[in-house]
Parts: sequence; C-alpha cells; structure tokens
Amino acid sequence: MNEDLLSHAGFSLDGPVLDGNTAVSGNRPDRLVIRTMTTYENGPKRKPDNGTFICFDHIRFIVGNAKQAAYWYCANFGFEPYAYRGLETGSRQVAQHAIKQNKIIFVFESALLPNNKEIGDHLVRHGDGVKDVCFEVDDVASIVEHAKKANAKVVKDVTEESDEHGSIKYAVLQTYGETVHTLIERKNYKGCFLPGFKPHPLNKTFFQSLPRVGLNFIDHCVGNQPDLQMNSAVEWYEKALCFHRLVTLLL
Repeated sequence: MNEDLLSHAGFSLDGPVLDGNTAVSGNRPDRLVIRTMTTYENGPKRKPDNGTFICFDHIRFIVGNAKQAAYWYCANFGFEPYAYRGLETGSRQVAQHAIKQNKIIFVFESALLPNNKEIGDHLVRHGDGVKDVCFEVDDVASIVEHAKKANAKVVKDVTEESDEHGSIKYAVLQTYGETVHTLIERKNYKGCFLPGFKPHPLNKTFFQSLPRVGLNFIDHCVGNQPDLQMNSAVEWYEKALCFHRLVTLLL
C-alpha cells in the first residue's frame, strides 16, 4: 500500500481498529485503518494440505446476449475471441463465448431456449452479471472433500469430462448469494479451453488492429455483502476453502 498516495487522498494509517460488523455512516472518513497483512509465515494458520488454488481460471457471466457482450469487451477492452460452445459444437441449452486477454478469460453465457428457467430467473433478479468465479486447482477431489467437512454446499460433485484433447476434473461449490465457484483440475487437458469448446470462429484480425489495452491478469474479485454479513462470508472461505486473510481495509 503506497502511503504517499493515501496521504494525498486525505487518509492516515492510524486510528481505532473496527471489526467487520461495525457500521460507519456519514461522509468519507478521514482515516483508513489497515490491519497487518498476513501470510502463512506470520499468520495463525498453516498451509492447507488438501490441495492448492493455482489461479483464477476464468469468470463466467450470465447475460441476455452472449455474442453481443463478448464483442463489446473485445472492441472496447482489448480482449480477443478465444473459444466457443453452442449449437455448432453440440450444446443444445446454452451458448458460451469465451474471450481472452493475456491471462484473463471471461465467458459469457446465454440461453438458447426461452424456457431456460435457471438463466431466466438469474437475469430477472440480477441482470447481466457474474455467476461463477472459477479457480484452477491441483487436486479438486481433496479440496471438495475438505469443503464437505466444513459443511459447504456442493452444487456438483467431482466430475470428469473429456474430449480428443484430454480430460478435466471439476466440481461446483455454492458460496454467498447465488454465486458459485467452479474448481477445475486441468493438468491432463491440452485443448484451447475446456471440453466441449472449439476455437472461436470469429476472425481476430479486426480486434488485433485495435490499440492495446494491456490488461494482464485478474488481481482480485470483490464480493459485496449485506450489512453485518461480511464476517460470515469471510469465515466460509477460511473454513471451506482454507483461504487466509491477506489484508483488511476498514474505511
């Protein structure tokens, strides 16, 4: 955290330490309280022995028009068409357009039929938005087994899918609200993205001619919580997925 930048913004790095259930109202505070950053070396918890989270695999959005949304991000934010799943690849229920920029992959999903209740209900409640924050892991079975012991809700247990490029193992866990996490073990897969996807048919020449944007990777994701429910969400990740608190910002 750059102290000079914080100082220019009018914040100081001292002040009373508040917990996650303390409500703060009014105008912008004059203090930004930063709790000590924790790591496995100086924190209270040991490294988990039930599998490793490698990185963000991709972010899946449910949208009304997947093709249009993918095109918009490619035209405006430096992404390029990457992979596609739909009627042409054998998918009868959904169309999915995957786009990529460096290490970032977004997948936009829309229903192919008007009576798709899951996607329709999600759009009614939330509009276009993120449904699934997907992680690449090295041992999905071990991670899911630990999550079950922590009473995590398993939407889809460990499943294997394959095509001519190899196989993946994956599982889906329910987190806060209607958000889910798909955990993907892909060390035995050599395809462009996932089984069932083909390289995107859209020509990349136009998008490659646009100015570079320079987005490199997903740094972090923010999960907004209702009042007084932030701590319970954090505890779920600590218990179910063996995450640890990196830093706490109290504004």
